[in-house]
Amino acid sequence: MIAAVVVRNASDQLHTRALATLRALLPHVGIVAPGIYACDLAGTERVLGAPSRIARVIVERLARSGAPAAVAVAVTPFAARVAAERTADGDVRLVTEPREYLAPLPLEVLPIDPKLVDELSLLGLRSVGDFAALPRGAVFDRFGRGAARAHALARAEDEERVRADPPPRRIRARRVWEDAIVSREQLVFALKSAIDEL
Repeated sequence: MIAAVVVRNASDQLHTRALATLRALLPHVGIVAPGIYACDLAGTERVLGAPSRIARVIVERLARSGAPAAVAVAVTPFAARVAAERTADGDVRLVTEPREYLAPLPLEVLPIDPKLVDELSLLGLRSVGDFAALPRGAVFDRFGRGAARAHALARAEDEERVRADPPPRRIRARRVWEDAIVSREQLVFALKSAIDEL
């Protein structure tokens, strides 16, 4: 499951705070766009609970950090993001059937060229569901690779996974000396020794 988090009107400071809050809570957090995050919940259920509970915790933690957010959980990152964008701040939405959820939405939610939207409208296709109903091969042959990718998203066949940056590593060193360090030279030597160990 994927949790999409939307923090609207995120300034650089708010974006940084929201990202730090999410990374403190979850192991796999990716940045989709400023203020939009994708969190892979795989493996978190045992520790944090069901996806709906995790989503509520995300909303609560972000609100406490001064970053009100909307969260949606779905099987695919695209469906989760679209649902989160259509969810009010402080609310959680669980999308159990992404294809059914996306079907009534307008074509504009898909990442396709506006000219293609116009062309599809001329063919009588106005919703994501109309577009998803087209045969896969025909979409690729007639409209190209970009449209085929959008078609896969419309059919909730999104194979893309969350691209998460690894959390920053904390580097620590500890050294115990038998004798007290009493001079500056001893301190410099001790610090160089600790750095060399890292």
